Amino acid sequence: MASKREARKTALDAVKNTAEEYLRSSDKASFSALFALSEYKNADVVFTYVGVGFEPATSAIIEHALSLGKRVAVPKITARDEMKAVFISSTEELLRTENGLLEPEEGEEAVLSDSDVIILPAAAFSDKLDRLGRGGGYYDRFLAASRGIKIGIEREKLVLPELPTEEHDIPADILITEEKIRSRL
Repeated sequence: MASKREARKTALDAVKNTAEEYLRSSDKASFSALFALSEYKNADVVFTYVGVGFEPATSAIIEHALSLGKRVAVPKITARDEMKAVFISSTEELLRTENGLLEPEEGEEAVLSDSDVIILPAAAFSDKLDRLGRGGGYYDRFLAASRGIKIGIEREKLVLPELPTEEHDIPADILITEEKIRSRL
């Protein structure tokens, strides 16, 4: 099996070589599937990353959740190089950081419950719902200390049969693509 570094490169090359129209249409279909999930409908809080570059454009999730009256939290990297969940009430509260991410400047920290939803970013997901992050470990540390239903969103043709994993890697509970939903629940 490939190393994590090799798997990340394979996934990034695949998404870079995928038609933009497919990326947009698959995101739209995946978001519709997410919005129909009972786990999403029943969540009081939706924690989601803010997609940049080739990542799914999660601003649509933020706007949808806010329109339903849900509380929305997004990642904020602290001065101690840790990640916390911070509530926002609009995407206009997000500022571009030095590393190109969009984060709130400050805000109330969210504490997630078992019924809340966590939308996971990934370089890639596998058929088994394993998640390959970007390599910083922020999400694995955050997920180890958090509660909530972990949902990955990926483009079906970018889901890999398997990924290299380590003991600290935390998989998704649900993986949504434009074609199907895989679940551990």
